[in-house]
Amino acid sequence: WTHVAVVHNADGIASIFWNGSLKARGKVLLPEPVARSKYYVGRSHWGADAYFKGNISEVFVFNYALTPAELTRCAHGRAMPGGDRAAPVLSLAGAWREVSVPALVPMCDGPSPLGRRSVRPS
Repeated sequence: WTHVAVVHNADGIASIFWNGSLKARGKVLLPEPVARSKYYVGRSHWGADAYFKGNISEVFVFNYALTPAELTRCAHGRAMPGGDRAAPVLSLAGAWREVSVPALVPMCDGPSPLGRRSVRPS
């Protein structure tokens, strides 16, 4: 398996980590906000795009940019920021385990990715 993490901070800098090691970093120009009724893991909103082929074990969304040290701990199965892997984390905005892909997996039902959260294959 491979642990992949993307951190996007308030300064617009995105960093990509593989197994806790920084692989790429740079300024990201985001498009104008678009209202979405659902957010997905393993697919996009465009029907012509292919689904992700593989399995995703866990999905975590935090309401702050994790530090490289926190990402390394997560990648190597050690404690999550703020507590152990099984305990609630104060800054954790959402967590999903055993996500099946390529099933369509909405991450949340509302217009905000940090709003109501549920996972249900559709």
